[in-house]
Amino acid sequence: MGRGLMIECELKNRDALILNIGTELTLGVTINTNGSWLARKLTYLGFQVKRITVVRDDEEDVVEELRRGLDKYGLIITTGGLGPTYDDSTSLFVAKALGVDLALNEQALAMVREAHRARGEELNEARIKQAMLPRGARPICNRVGTAPGFYFCTHNKALIVSLPGPPRELQPMFEGEVEPMLRGLTGLEYLEDFIEFRGLTESSIAKIIERVAKENPSVYIKTHPRLSDKGESIIQVQLSTHTNDVARASMLLESIKKKLLESINEEITKRNTG
Repeated sequence: MGRGLMIECELKNRDALILNIGTELTLGVTINTNGSWLARKLTYLGFQVKRITVVRDDEEDVVEELRRGLDKYGLIITTGGLGPTYDDSTSLFVAKALGVDLALNEQALAMVREAHRARGEELNEARIKQAMLPRGARPICNRVGTAPGFYFCTHNKALIVSLPGPPRELQPMFEGEVEPMLRGLTGLEYLEDFIEFRGLTESSIAKIIERVAKENPSVYIKTHPRLSDKGESIIQVQLSTHTNDVARASMLLESIKKKLLESINEEITKRNTG
């Protein structure tokens, strides 16, 4: 796995857009697992994922989403559309959104050539297409597939990172190359904790959750109801925050957790004895 890319890129904010590109996604043929996987990764890196958007392989639609995203978000990650087939056009769409030409990238071409050489394949026009990137973009090595990813740092403090669609390519590329690049750009870390209650309904603790959440606006508090295999009601309470002071934030989460446990147990006792 790579050691990660080193870039100098100042971001306008830590808001992120995940743009999953592919008609197979909008047709429902392929399940969009990349969106949720990347959202968790970006959250732990200190980014605030504002939107996950799925778009078909259509130039007008994708370019529109990219241009809107460039105005609003510090980070845009696209997935899909980097391969050799006629409908793999993400590089072209990104170039149009950025207002730059599509050009043969020699570094990307060397990556494509080596990937196909390892498979005993010669370069042809379709394979060379994978090395056509927006002018000024930097390629990202794909150690599983043949199509490089790429990134582009814009003049208005936005970073676009384009990754392949197949998860078996996307995930190692992100973890090995992109994640180290993004780590530290926000200056924040993500902390998370959970509490689980059994035999309660979500509505029975809603007022307590609301009160504690209002008292602690820097912490995201959310209930996730589900049923056990035996049909028992289970309420999982999620506590999470982004912070630049891990020790202080850890203490805050622990104190909120304690307060929730005390308040909810007190409510349970009251109902049982009422």
